[in-house]
Amino acid sequence: MAPTEKSVYLSPIGEVDPLDVGLAPRLDTLEGKVLGILDDDMPNSAIILNTVAHRLQERFKLAGLEMRTRFQTKPGQAAREVSEKADFAIAANGM
Repeated sequence: MAPTEKSVYLSPIGEVDPLDVGLAPRLDTLEGKVLGILDDDMPNSAIILNTVAHRLQERFKLAGLEMRTRFQTKPGQAAREVSEKADFAIAANGM
């Protein structure tokens, strides 16, 4: 690099203006509700989520289960499908 050239450095740290949307409304009961599961397709996530779904089914007599794997669809599609069909949802987010 010649002495008169300037270097440009980019920072990976962005500025975020978070939107406070509050908490989702709580259900009075899970009994008779449809559970949505959004699997991130990480190792063992399906095993853990299926175990949680089974335990919730035993305890609350759920009306159904909608399970989607996030990375096997277009971005946002799996979450949208789960939110349209389920009364409540559990998502796995791993690294």
